[in-house]
Amino acid sequence: MVKEHLDYLLSRDMPASQMKSYANCVLRMREKFLRNMEMKKESVLDLEAESGGVAGELVELQEHVVKVSDGLR
Repeated sequence: MVKEHLDYLLSRDMPASQMKSYANCVLRMREKFLRNMEMKKESVLDLEAESGGVAGELVELQEHVVKVSDGLR
C-alpha cells in the first residue's frame, strides 16, 4: 500500500525539487527496510547457531529478502 502511494506521488507532475525530495524519501525507506531485514536475518542466524535448528525459518527469511530485493530493482 505504501509503495503504491509513493508510486502515485512520483507519477504526478511536480517541480523537480519536490520530485527529488520524494525520491530521497523512498530511498531512505528502502534502506531502512533492508537494514531491518538484515538485522532479522542476523537474529535468526544467531538463534540457529545457539540452538542448532531453525533452518526452515532461515530459508523462509532468505526467500523473503530475495523477493524484496527483486522488487526494489
